[in-house]
Amino acid sequence: MTLRIENLFQALALTDGQIATQVEKLTGQPISSDLVASARDKQPITAIHADAICKWLSQQYGREISPADTDLKIHAASSLPASAADTKEGQQEMLAYLESRGYQITAPTLQPEPMYQEGDYLAGDLAPRNWKALANRRVPWPAGMDPATALHELAPFMTYRLLVAEAASMSRDISSFVRPDEQV
Repeated sequence: MTLRIENLFQALALTDGQIATQVEKLTGQPISSDLVASARDKQPITAIHADAICKWLSQQYGREISPADTDLKIHAASSLPASAADTKEGQQEMLAYLESRGYQITAPTLQPEPMYQEGDYLAGDLAPRNWKALANRRVPWPAGMDPATALHELAPFMTYRLLVAEAASMSRDISSFVRPDEQV
């Protein structure tokens, strides 16, 4: 006899959000209320999520409930063994399986977003330029450059320049303000 997920959920009188939260607490498998609603509406879900839901239902009803005992629909591609993608042969087998099911396999088009790291501007966009022009408000900054980030990178140099000027005005050496190992 096939158990209807909709009836099992309804008998517990919990919202999809409450079910999702309890399943996640029990199994540690992240699950959203939308996914619970998809399972209730007999839309395909992954085998991992189906197992997590059935594990939670087993605990609620005090008997073993497996995805095969229910009317849960499982994505065909997710029913492959988890270890299939661990080897080169497994990856090729998985690609062949997906292609046989009509999926078009393409190389990923998304590239990771370049992340700013301290010193990037000085190594790239601000690498020896006319820094006096950058300080001139009438000259536009290079496109795509964040002035606050550039200021953060240039601050040690500007601070050093101010300390040199202050030391010179007092007829002192810069080393009286900044140790040699701290100098830029």
